[in-house]
Amino acid sequence: MTNKTRITGVSAYMDTNMMALAPTGIDGEFLYELIGTIGLSRIADASTIPQINNKHIEPFVVTIPKSRKEQQVVAAFFASLDNLITLHQRKQGSVKCT
Repeated sequence: MTNKTRITGVSAYMDTNMMALAPTGIDGEFLYELIGTIGLSRIADASTIPQINNKHIEPFVVTIPKSRKEQQVVAAFFASLDNLITLHQRKQGSVKCT
């Protein structure tokens, strides 16, 4: 349930404990932000060892902008928002109480 997602721009090896999505007809950054917003734990099996496989992904329906440019704008917005939240969290953590 760690909800970890990553983007790789190069070929990579994966073991059987990982799942990869290859974006076709959708901007990769948009897909990354979409998955991060939805949260993988929301669609995973609720068992001792949570897992996601094709039976979870295939019926999952999301609405996406048709325009690749709009997808890129939305992805950039959410990435910027994530960065801003992280910045504020770091600032809060570095404040010393006297």
